[in-house]
Amino acid sequence: MAAERLGALVRRLGPPCDVHHAVWDGGVGNTGEVWVEDEGRTLWLAKVLKSPIVSPPNPKARLARPASPADRSAHQACAAEADRLRRLAQEQAARLSLPMRFLDG
Repeated sequence: MAAERLGALVRRLGPPCDVHHAVWDGGVGNTGEVWVEDEGRTLWLAKVLKSPIVSPPNPKARLARPASPADRSAHQACAAEADRLRRLAQEQAARLSLPMRFLDG
C-alpha cells in the first residue's frame, strides 16, 4: 500500500493554511511534511520523501493510509480557510493596486 511517486499535486493537511498556500492553491511540499493527496476516488495521507522544490520534476512520497473521516474534514476546513484567505489577499491587492495575476485562484 505504498507508492513512491505522486501523480498529482497534493494539498497540505494541517492547521489553517497560510496566505502562501492560499495564493498558490496547494503548491508543493517540503521533505518530511504530511499532505493529503486527492486521487479522485479517495483521499490519502502522504509523507513527502523527496520534495519537488529540491529535486524537480520527480517528487516522491509514501502513501501512508486512506484518510479517515477526521482527516477528510480537516482537509475540507483547510480548503475553506484557503478560499477565505485568497479572497482577503485579492481584496488587499486590489486596495493596494497590486498585480492580480497570482491571485486568480
